[in-house]
Amino acid sequence: MVSLALGSLVGLLLMGGPARCDEIVNPSETTRSQLAGSSWELLLLERNGHFIRPTTGGERITLTFDAAGRHISGSGGCNAYGGSVLTNSEGILFTGIVAGQMACDQNLMVSERSFFNGLSLVTRWQRSGADLLQLFNRDGHLRLEFTATKKP
Repeated sequence: MVSLALGSLVGLLLMGGPARCDEIVNPSETTRSQLAGSSWELLLLERNGHFIRPTTGGERITLTFDAAGRHISGSGGCNAYGGSVLTNSEGILFTGIVAGQMACDQNLMVSERSFFNGLSLVTRWQRSGADLLQLFNRDGHLRLEFTATKKP
């Protein structure tokens, strides 16, 4: 299994983020309800300073928040993954993310690695309307952009 938790947690703690750790650990009910039960499909990911549409070979890269908004699951395009998420009104931290290790087409594997890397770097989220979720790194740069597949 691939673990991204340590990099995300250490990155947020060492480099700071948009929210205090106590705010992320104790998210408000309002914040949870904004992401809880929602499902998303990846539209764009940042790789080497450029935004690209992921190469998926027909498989979607997805992100689903559970009904309580504390756990995530989805497909990286090749491998299923799951983990935990901590949020507040603007901050987000993905922890304990684990994924399978099935090998796929090389281009698909590159997109999947870029997606998981993007999740490990984000510290802020923003919804634009009901259908767009954007995840940013601590410097405010867009890393991942999703479209809604299931509205909460």
